[in-house]
Amino acid sequence: MNTLIDKKKVYMANRVATHLAFRHKANDLFDFINQCNEKNIELDFSDVITMSGSFAHQYLINKENSKKIISEINMKPNIKKMLDVVQKRNGKPKKVIEPPEAIDVII
Repeated sequence: MNTLIDKKKVYMANRVATHLAFRHKANDLFDFINQCNEKNIELDFSDVITMSGSFAHQYLINKENSKKIISEINMKPNIKKMLDVVQKRNGKPKKVIEPPEAIDVII
């Protein structure tokens, strides 16, 4: 089996943004990843400038829950540090439940 065929490279700056800030963007990323036919996904963080704690947390949760083999390349030191800090702070990522959309209740 040729691993080049079984691997998909995703450029984070193009697919998501150069400033990774919101949980829903991490969810959108993993919706895309989990729909890919390839089992191995390589995320290229070239040109990514910042990552928020909330994006990092949701990213780690989604990565843990994904059936894909995900690797990261070209991470700037601040991006790697953010992921390390969030991982250490939270231990094993726990699932975050998205709040439901607002519903008008008439009593």
